[in-house]
Amino acid sequence: MKVRHPNATIIRNSMLKMPNLKEKLVVSMFCCKKPSVYLSNLILVALCLLFSAQQTHASHVMGGEITYTCVGPNQYELTLNLYRDCNGVGLPSNRPVNYSSACAGVSGSINLNRRSQTELDNILCLSARSNSPCQGGSGSIGVEQHIYTGVLTLPAGCDDWVISWRQCCRNSAITTLNTNNVYIYLESSIDNTTNPCNNSPIFGNLPTVFTCVNQPVFYNHGAFDVDGDQLIYSLTDCLKDSGDIVDYSGGIAMPPNGANPLVNTSSPVMLDSSTGEITFNPTAPEIGIVCVLVEEYRNGVLI
Repeated sequence: MKVRHPNATIIRNSMLKMPNLKEKLVVSMFCCKKPSVYLSNLILVALCLLFSAQQTHASHVMGGEITYTCVGPNQYELTLNLYRDCNGVGLPSNRPVNYSSACAGVSGSINLNRRSQTELDNILCLSARSNSPCQGGSGSIGVEQHIYTGVLTLPAGCDDWVISWRQCCRNSAITTLNTNNVYIYLESSIDNTTNPCNNSPIFGNLPTVFTCVNQPVFYNHGAFDVDGDQLIYSLTDCLKDSGDIVDYSGGIAMPPNGANPLVNTSSPVMLDSSTGEITFNPTAPEIGIVCVLVEEYRNGVLI
């Protein structure tokens, strides 16, 4: 995504003061009969999933986001959600998250500890669950959610705090990027001049989506705001560092971009700016990433 004015934006990769950028990995397959929606977590899944034998999984991070909850004056509980491809390397028990403010002249990092590690087996075919690589099996598909949390205390009175996390490398199975040593970057912003203190939007739906070729896709990120602020959604460029857009080439003659992130669709990916619902119709196998910016308005003013 492009650099936003601090008063305008969170990054989910998935930005709040905030913008919020959410990133998800989208996998389109040939063998699906039809998609299903599991109401328990509102994630779109496929009944039948196959990866090409040529695909590799040297890396592990499929997507994620940074969110926060105000727990006291200038104190925020940070949450780093990461989604891991179980055919890649493992994730450690803690993750460093950076914070900085030009206004305060402060920068540093905080270690977040893993609160939970959960296999998302409900996105797999029933026949594949017993052979999940998350459980040591030899199956092609396996996804884990890792949640890291920690409390950060900030100096008071600045509206440009940036909270970020960056790591090499992106999942090498992605077909819409040049993924050679490409970092994944997540960012969120905090304005701690507001009173009462602000909470970031929270994404209720999981960002890893398996879709079926020639089956229309309807996916909603399920973002909500506990403060009751209005949320506005837009497609945006995914990042490999602050303000540094990923290489969308992937060897494709007409590569995608943040506004149109998938190649093999019958029409451009559409995003409803009011509801966050994404719609598209995949026409061939593809593994791509989609980043969504969520901006927060209170009484008609971007915060």
